[in-house]
Amino acid sequence: MFQELQTRESLAPTEIPWLPYAPTDWPLVRLKRLMRESKDLVGDAWNATELLALTKRGIVSRDINNLEGKVPASFASYQTVERNDLVFCLFDIDETPRTVGIAPHRGMITAAYTRFEVLPGTLPQFLELLFASLDDRKLLRPLYTGLRKTIRADDLLGTAIPLPSLDEQQSIVTYLAHAHKRITKAIVANRRLVALLEQQKRTVVNRAVTEGLAPDAPMTDSENPFLGPIPSHWRLQRFRHVATPVQRPEHQQERLLSVYLGKGVIPYEEGGKRVHAPSIDLSAYQLVTPGDLVMNNQQAWRGSVGVSRLRGIVSPAYVVAKLSDAFDSKYAGYLFTSSAMVDQYVVSSKGVGSIQRTLHWPYLRNALVPTPPLREQQAIVEQLEASLSTTDAALSRTKQEIELLREFRGRLTADVVTGRVDVRRIAARLPRTDTAELFEQPVELFDDEGSDEVLGDQEEGA
Repeated sequence: MFQELQTRESLAPTEIPWLPYAPTDWPLVRLKRLMRESKDLVGDAWNATELLALTKRGIVSRDINNLEGKVPASFASYQTVERNDLVFCLFDIDETPRTVGIAPHRGMITAAYTRFEVLPGTLPQFLELLFASLDDRKLLRPLYTGLRKTIRADDLLGTAIPLPSLDEQQSIVTYLAHAHKRITKAIVANRRLVALLEQQKRTVVNRAVTEGLAPDAPMTDSENPFLGPIPSHWRLQRFRHVATPVQRPEHQQERLLSVYLGKGVIPYEEGGKRVHAPSIDLSAYQLVTPGDLVMNNQQAWRGSVGVSRLRGIVSPAYVVAKLSDAFDSKYAGYLFTSSAMVDQYVVSSKGVGSIQRTLHWPYLRNALVPTPPLREQQAIVEQLEASLSTTDAALSRTKQEIELLREFRGRLTADVVTGRVDVRRIAARLPRTDTAELFEQPVELFDDEGSDEVLGDQEEGA
């Protein structure tokens, strides 16, 4: 179904900023002729209405009795949505990974979002595919207003789009539903392979930093369930004795860094969409120097820590600690991201739910850190680098393939919904099944960054 794709020949220039060419038989139609804004508060019916949320996976159902974080006493101020309504988050657009979704069924959602009812004669699924494609590339920037990069509903409705016939809209939706399903299957298979390789790597690292390299070395019980027995000649130190928190503000001219799950300390610009936007005022950001331990205060329990090889600044919400001279920096990078240490971060963190838990220093300071002699640390690093080289190469190849598949899916969607390629003949041979099921995106499709985390779900101005 991919090899048969052909570029449409009958294209003409447009004056649309995000679309230089469009099919000659697709008339330009303003969105106000295709959908209308609607807002009906759920009121007292909230406790009998299903709660919905806009997430990276689109609009999903929420268990109102099992919510995390701050929960309002009443949802009466939420708005109702009907099946196939389009829901937009029209503020903080650049910082929100996904700003549009289609309601799978009737429910209620925060009134901070903008709801549109799609008028007869247009497929809601086609419009959602179009806007999701535009959102992926953030192509609606010409409509932004204000510091929060907000799009006014009237401005959106006044925008013109090239509109295919209803039959071709159906062909586009059918084709992309099947195409997305095939691409998603390939991505999920690769992500499962990544998970297996990363688990294998964690096992090798954890064994090395808790047991050492000599299989016949005398062992001593650490009396810590996360460490188990350690070599008798190793020291067992409290966290507070090996890592000293430091605060070095007023370095806003330095390079911006971030702590990224699985990658450690990296330049901010390499974090992609999943890294939160920095503050406008960087004066409170903390200086990090090579060899410092940097911990995401709310995500350390998931392993979002690293020993920096870079100089730069990080959010004041991070913990920055200077490590003692007892550690080789490369060894420390393996040790402090190992399962033995991350498990201790879990019990040293406090919070509600499974998204954010904050490190609690009175607990963390007493965590136990196994410390081999410096020369043995360096030998362990050499052994790990040699033994993990094949695994790291396989991880790199597989992750690159995932990114290529994602790029292909995005490019394919953009070309199809804008008419650059004609899929009517291919779609005619595909079975007409429930497209909602074909478009369903499993949790495995996403990185471990909270694929169901609510996006921009707050009142404007909050």
